[in-house]
Amino acid sequence: MFLTDQEYLSHIRTLISKSDKIDIAVAFWGKGSEELIPVGAEGRVRIICNLSSGGTNPDPIKKLQSRKLQVKQLNDLHAKVVLGSTAAIIGSANHSTNGLQLEGVASNAWSEAGILTDEVRNLADIATWFEAEWERARTITSQDIEAAQAAWDRRFANRPLPAKKIIATFSKSDLIGRQVFGVLWAEEASPEATAIHENVVSRAEEMGMKLDFISNLSFYEDWPLLPYGADLVSFQLKRNGKYKYDGVYRRLDEKDVVVKESNSGQKMQFVLKQKTMLGLPVGTADRKLLEQRLAQRLDELLANYNDGIGTVFPIHELYDED
Repeated sequence: MFLTDQEYLSHIRTLISKSDKIDIAVAFWGKGSEELIPVGAEGRVRIICNLSSGGTNPDPIKKLQSRKLQVKQLNDLHAKVVLGSTAAIIGSANHSTNGLQLEGVASNAWSEAGILTDEVRNLADIATWFEAEWERARTITSQDIEAAQAAWDRRFANRPLPAKKIIATFSKSDLIGRQVFGVLWAEEASPEATAIHENVVSRAEEMGMKLDFISNLSFYEDWPLLPYGADLVSFQLKRNGKYKYDGVYRRLDEKDVVVKESNSGQKMQFVLKQKTMLGLPVGTADRKLLEQRLAQRLDELLANYNDGIGTVFPIHELYDED
């Protein structure tokens, strides 16, 4: 039987629920995919996944392990095979984002297709193949889970933006996990920090650094936890209670010549002003929308993210649930 998008998931569920023994070799697993394995099936299921490539969310794998299911990993696995007692499904769908649509609203599903077969010869061939893969696969350790989490986080943070999106139309799910943070500041820099900044600018000019770089060079004072490699969307909280968008910045690495020249240790966190957020220009409508959302969320953000040094929060916290 040929399976299309609408049928694929329902047939997977039926096959698993009605089989006395289930062997699953599916490369990539997403949030919620552990729910495909019904409670009580622990003694009759074997699973092989590809954990190391960054395509598998380790959360469902941890949950499957906690249920004492047999789960192994195979670094070169790309198959999507579910073998039950009397039938098997072979197809294109992973148990993940873009596969069976199990990663929630963040999923943008591909068109999937597969074949359900109950021919005895096919089932025997699939069983032989699975046994060979099972022998090749290895046990998943806690270190493997940690490495997989790091790989998943990197992949998730760098996932493609939705087509034709502008910042004003982003949803919360578009932004969750991305390297974009709001930074809320209220106090002006100390005279000492201002003097250090001026000296660094003078030194940069003497070194012949580009004027565009020099004019966009700014800093935070005593904010050692500012993340590197992220877009920092800066807001100024004024004394009259108003909130003002202050631009998008990126923190300079400690090895950067400007940071070295400052000789300020952790006192100064130099940043460079950017023209974009997530590669997209920040227009007037975007700035006003961000300011409005900050005003609505201010008390919550201060309660949850102010650590006594500064208030830094994932930018998706400005958005309502989708």
